[in-house]
Amino acid sequence: GERHLHRRPRNGGKDDKLIKAYIMIHKENYPLPVMLAHFTGCLLALLGLYLISLQSFLFFHSVAEIVWVALAFCVFMVTWHARRALDNNYLKFIGIACLFTAVLDLIHTLTYRGMGVFLGNTVNISMQTSIAAQYLLAFSFLIAPAALGRRMAGRHVFAVYFLLTLGMAYLIFFTHVFPDCYVEGAGETPFKAVSQYVICLILTVSIIFLIRKKEVFDRRILQLLVLSLSLTIAGQLFLSVTYDHLYLPLIGHFLKIAAFVFLYFAIVKTGIERPYLLLAQNLRQHEAELTWNNRVKEGFTGLATALIAPLSIEKI
Repeated sequence: GERHLHRRPRNGGKDDKLIKAYIMIHKENYPLPVMLAHFTGCLLALLGLYLISLQSFLFFHSVAEIVWVALAFCVFMVTWHARRALDNNYLKFIGIACLFTAVLDLIHTLTYRGMGVFLGNTVNISMQTSIAAQYLLAFSFLIAPAALGRRMAGRHVFAVYFLLTLGMAYLIFFTHVFPDCYVEGAGETPFKAVSQYVICLILTVSIIFLIRKKEVFDRRILQLLVLSLSLTIAGQLFLSVTYDHLYLPLIGHFLKIAAFVFLYFAIVKTGIERPYLLLAQNLRQHEAELTWNNRVKEGFTGLATALIAPLSIEKI
């Protein structure tokens, strides 16, 4: 009966090994090999984009914008499907905003000079949709902290953004209410130039509001969000330079993609995936402890049976 007291679970402590391995893999900082793999992948992607830009800036612009749009769609899809389990309204709010920002940015890409998707001169429309997308994202970051600690229905936020995006598209395509950003023969308008600096100012204030709510965020999430916003501001400043300087807008697009990669990690990898992984870890640990407790209980039961059996025989 005593051997029951010292028996581990039938799997020979496999649960404990899994838990230890899990903690090592999904600890606070990513393992060095994983970080190196991510870094190498990003460098190769940037190198590929740079080589594309040497052949055709139009092709580079299209690929860079599509990558950005794809990342934004990924952020939205994961956030939307996990919205009931996601308890941080800031991340939920930004995730929904990413979809409609991506829609406007996709229109900007398709109407870009030389694309030929739409008939006529679409340079002004391309710049208008780009500015509209940037304003939408900047204001989203600005007001997102207000959603913290409040009840927020994802479908209502979705509906508001849908109407806003539809309204901006209508103003750009069917009316002349939205200010011009480009005039043929004159170039970019003052509204376009000033807007880019206004957007940077809005994003800077957004960082301040975000840091003031730092107690609500996990440290890693906060760092990634601040880094993403900072890179967005830097990219916006580089893109504000006229296209006579090829390398500055090139760097601006690189920074824009990098900013959304960090936003993806903040919302998807850290804000959504990591809590589920930690929950799975806790469940495994509780399961292992319960199995061990059951084994100990069986051991005591076996010991008690072994001690009582001789007494019962003597009475007979």
